[in-house]
Amino acid sequence: MIEPAVSRKIGTTAFAQLSLDSTEWKRAQWGLDKGLYAECVNDNKILDQIINEKAKIFASYAPEACRELRKLHWKDTQDWENLLPKNAKITGQLALSDFSQKKIKSL
Repeated sequence: MIEPAVSRKIGTTAFAQLSLDSTEWKRAQWGLDKGLYAECVNDNKILDQIINEKAKIFASYAPEACRELRKLHWKDTQDWENLLPKNAKITGQLALSDFSQKKIKSL
């Protein structure tokens, strides 16, 4: 269901690797290397500091510039309104399939 957002962020090759190796857990460093994250920290206090610093920076930006940047960041996503529900339906059908249900019950 979230493929469009994840593929847009990490690229189709990395998404294919992620989905085809779905039983192999990926470490945070993998996500950082693929561009899924901008930063990765393992301490909540440091994370809070980074969030507060970023919030202060973002709050200092001109609102008009933020609006225009958002448009640039989200360009070519106009089909998501139809694509995401379609993907959710496919995901639901796959999760409810006999094969998936038997697999889940066997775990």
